[in-house]
Amino acid sequence: MSTTLYDRCINLLHLSYLHVKEERMSSPARQRTREHLLQTAERLFAEEGIAAVSLRRVIAEAGHRNPSAIRYHFGAKEDLLEAIIASRAGSMSARRLELLTHFDHHDPDAAPRGVMEAVVRPFLEVGPSERYYSRFLARLNAERQLVPLFEVVARQTDSIGQATRTITEILADCTAHLPAPIAAQRRSMAMGLALSAIADRHGSGDHLDQLTDEAFLFNIVDAGTAILSSPASEQTLGAVLPPASEA
Repeated sequence: MSTTLYDRCINLLHLSYLHVKEERMSSPARQRTREHLLQTAERLFAEEGIAAVSLRRVIAEAGHRNPSAIRYHFGAKEDLLEAIIASRAGSMSARRLELLTHFDHHDPDAAPRGVMEAVVRPFLEVGPSERYYSRFLARLNAERQLVPLFEVVARQTDSIGQATRTITEILADCTAHLPAPIAAQRRSMAMGLALSAIADRHGSGDHLDQLTDEAFLFNIVDAGTAILSSPASEQTLGAVLPPASEA
């Protein structure tokens, strides 16, 4: 038997041993391991980016010896990203559903402000240990993976899916006065602005903007409402829509 083949066999035996050991762990122990991996992955992705952090890096940073620990507990990297969202979004989604009952979803004046507050306020109500989540989402958004992930989340039947679907519907109504491509960009801009501002605030460690949480919240609401509600200028419409003779 060659050294290479021997080493591969030893590695396979070692992996099998670790899997059996994990299977024998009590449910609380498995849950603690899973939570530790989630928190480690969330922090690394928030600090360094999604593409820059490998699953091996997460496992090593979490102090695990099993190189397939992520696959054992979650699956592929995409599954890990979804698991991070699911682990954080539950309580936030319940809060968002509560906030979404405070205004008329079809009121053109109240809806843009209401939906922006429902998106932003829960991020400002979390404790220090949960502030990596906004930075993680901002990284996802910057790397263009956020939309497909939230499309998956929106199909869920729990409060996370319900809140995501409701917010998506309200945002569509708020931008119905705009041509479709402009409306899509406005929604992306409003959500991107909110995420980026929250992530910067949570990442700075102190409030360099010198705003209280409430002032910060309503400033974001003001800006997001303007993005969603403003009509498109003639210049924008002219650049997007074909001339009347060609329509």
